[in-house]
Amino acid sequence: MGGISNVCSDKIMAMSENKLRSILELAFIGDEVIIQDLAGDGDHYEVEIRSSTRFRGLSLIEQHRLVYKALEAHALHAIKIKTTAIG
Repeated sequence: MGGISNVCSDKIMAMSENKLRSILELAFIGDEVIIQDLAGDGDHYEVEIRSSTRFRGLSLIEQHRLVYKALEAHALHAIKIKTTAIG
């Protein structure tokens, strides 16, 4: 199961790709985290997380909620999320 979601926030704050990667890799230990800076400005990212166990049995909404929860203390202007349950 996988899918894509877009979120825009009124709180605009640039974040380095390395910081975003650190946050997500800490929240999704052992899972594959792929990040692309869509505009090259640290404000617009595409994030893909591939998990063999964490997303199994979860709906797409539940998968994306896990990602949002990991990022809730960090403001981003725009993020496109794709989650994939592999295996």
